[in-house]
Amino acid sequence: MNILSTIKPPRSGWLIWALISLLGITAAANAEQRVEDDQYVVFYNALNSTFIQPEIANQYDLVRSRYRGLLNISVQRKQPGGGSKPVTAKLTGTVGQLGGSLIPLQFDLVNDGPAIYYLAQFHFKSGENQQFKIKVEPLPGYPPLVVKFNQSLYSD
Repeated sequence: MNILSTIKPPRSGWLIWALISLLGITAAANAEQRVEDDQYVVFYNALNSTFIQPEIANQYDLVRSRYRGLLNISVQRKQPGGGSKPVTAKLTGTVGQLGGSLIPLQFDLVNDGPAIYYLAQFHFKSGENQQFKIKVEPLPGYPPLVVKFNQSLYSD
């Protein structure tokens, strides 16, 4: 199962969601990029912002740069009988290099029709391993889901 088969793309912003999801599938070849508990599932991927077309970047106020990455997070609540529904959540997180300082991520909510997801941009050095740690709180007081992953990004 991949990201596209589990998340319905937004009607008006489907192009950016499809592009981000497709690019994330490549990175997820060895492991599906998701964290879940019994009620929620969090999908995530990171990519170089130059993969986003200029028109789409403009539409979502994204900066395209050889050394700027884009993190995409979607939080979904599992539904009785199967499937899931996008929900809003509180996200906090950091990105950094091994042994280096951690930089806080600023998440922007994208609410595009039936799709809800969060985008955060960050700077990177080509080829360096980026360490991500994101805390996702679907509801106040709900135990947070923690997303931790490492990924190297490359400038084009």
